[in-house]
Amino acid sequence: MRFQRMKKSPLCCYLFCAAMSASSAALAATAPVSAGVIHFKGQIVEYGCNLAPHDRNIEVSCLRNNIPHLQTVATPSGNAISLMNGIATVRHVSLKDHPEIQSLIVQYR
Repeated sequence: MRFQRMKKSPLCCYLFCAAMSASSAALAATAPVSAGVIHFKGQIVEYGCNLAPHDRNIEVSCLRNNIPHLQTVATPSGNAISLMNGIATVRHVSLKDHPEIQSLIVQYR
């Protein structure tokens, strides 16, 4: 009896890879994830803003598209104020039982 070598067809390889991808995707969609680590490579393209709190206002300076922007806003009490066309909001709060301890909360979008 003579054995013949099986020739690999590009179409056969493609179909095999497609079937494996589909089964992997179906398995991933049904498998619960309890923990994991995501690794990424890249760089921060825009940095956060600098804030300089004063008695009655906050001076905000941001660098966007290599252009410096400066904004001065009244120190907010409780309600958030939008900064630099919505890149962030800032609000000023006092701790519940210690009004002498205050925080300035900045939230970037």
